[in-house]
Amino acid sequence: MNTAIEPTSATPYGTLPSSAAPAQRRPLSLPRLLDMHSRGEKITMLTAYDATFAAVADAAGVECILVGDSLGMVCQGLSSTVGVSLETMCYHVESVARGLRRSHAAAWLIGDLPYGAYHESKEQALRSAYWPDATDQHGPFNGNAHAFIDYAMQRLKSSDRSVHHVTNLSITLAGDQAAAETYWLALQREPDAAGTLKEVFMSGRYLDRFEKRGDEWRIAARTVLYDWLRPLGTPQGTERERMGPRQPNGLNHPHDPVYALFAALGR
Repeated sequence: MNTAIEPTSATPYGTLPSSAAPAQRRPLSLPRLLDMHSRGEKITMLTAYDATFAAVADAAGVECILVGDSLGMVCQGLSSTVGVSLETMCYHVESVARGLRRSHAAAWLIGDLPYGAYHESKEQALRSAYWPDATDQHGPFNGNAHAFIDYAMQRLKSSDRSVHHVTNLSITLAGDQAAAETYWLALQREPDAAGTLKEVFMSGRYLDRFEKRGDEWRIAARTVLYDWLRPLGTPQGTERERMGPRQPNGLNHPHDPVYALFAALGR
């Protein structure tokens, strides 16, 4: 005898609320959350680490779901969040995202970046932004993005000062690809072929093609576009002399005052 199996929302931990979305439910967005805040509406947020809890919370109408690095203590038995890896966070965020798709998929999903995910080192931060086969056309360099990182890290050793500012950004989404245009300003001071320090001030744009592979976005191709450049010649005196009473001054890692601030916070 054939027995038809009816669809069910049962899980190993109980039965999910009905998946029929109320008419007023719609996927949350940042503008919608801002509108709720400006009107004084209550916004609910819960922490979730797995698909089942995320689906239950979403079906119950929770607006925001956070995958916190507190999973280090809650799920892994660690004494703090310091030992949580980026890979572990990705695993739990993906699990929660799948749970949301089983329900209304209306909640706004937020994931913590674990300690050291982006400030472990300049090199680590750079490499985490690119796919392994990404390309980078960057001034005199044109080739694999990770080979560019090797090149850049070597150039930084001879750089006396390098100050970059990222300004306006626009992103155009197209399925699993995105095009990003990011404006930048840069002041660079490094020795010329004769060993004399020279400063140059320039501006341009990063033209990036992002690709989504699985649930992760990274740069697949970058072209650095130069809009203008102004040579400033050889600076006179020391940085401190030029700054005068404007103290303290920015310095290279690890001497910049911001690292003392981090150390005071135990970071």
